[in-house]
Amino acid sequence: MIKVILISLFCFFVLLPADTLHVGSDASSVNDVNIKDMTIATDVWLKEIAKEINLDTSTTIYENPAHMAQDFADGKLDYVAAFGLVFVKYFDLSKLSDGFAQAFLNGEKETFVVVVNKESGINTLSDLEGKSISIQEYDEAAKLYIEYKIKEKLENLTTKFETYPSRQRALLKLFFGKVKAAVSTNKSYALATELNPQIGQKLKIIEITNLQATTFGFLSKSMNENTKKLISNGAKNIHKTKRGRQLLTLYKTEMISDSKLEDLKPFQELYDKTNHLNKKGK
Repeated sequence: MIKVILISLFCFFVLLPADTLHVGSDASSVNDVNIKDMTIATDVWLKEIAKEINLDTSTTIYENPAHMAQDFADGKLDYVAAFGLVFVKYFDLSKLSDGFAQAFLNGEKETFVVVVNKESGINTLSDLEGKSISIQEYDEAAKLYIEYKIKEKLENLTTKFETYPSRQRALLKLFFGKVKAAVSTNKSYALATELNPQIGQKLKIIEITNLQATTFGFLSKSMNENTKKLISNGAKNIHKTKRGRQLLTLYKTEMISDSKLEDLKPFQELYDKTNHLNKKGK
């Protein structure tokens, strides 16, 4: 929900003719936020900012990503936000153009990692065959990655995934010995070890993926180029103003940066390789 609300707010920072920007977001990317609380906080910002900027936004959250993809294909949406695998599975990528999404000031990408207990004897993903792995409910790309890596080397796959509402809870299940491995991200794991040094003493990362764990945001390719530039520049420059920095702090992100279509390549490659491996095994 953070990303969806941010996009709506950013659009009010951009001086455009009176118009409506139609925003769509996959529900799986908003599961970790209290929507009611965020909506109340957002209303305060919108009332203030809307006085100065003549642009409306309309946001729709989709339970079914296929429906969002269809609405986008039908020209009903101008900007769409979702995890990388959603775009690869459901969207015609040729209809998308680079957009913007949350980012970090140092330019570091947040990617999935696999963590285990240092004393478990587990050193590779293949060692996880038949083991239990904790994972956030909607981290489908990471699950697909692990399954592919195991099936690539072993014929059978009996690994059990246990899902949890957050990556923090998934990591704690490993810390307390309830599972044999956990899916986290480089950022989440670093923060967890900073807050609790015992986590770093007890656990270790055995796999660093090239799959970004954050939400991507893309604009419609059919949108007027000047409009796209104004919206993107307005969003990416928001951290340069006092009010913009307050907004970013409220929604726990450091800045807004480019969301590139080329960053979907690792997801496309994983999806294609998985389909090929599954067909080969039939």
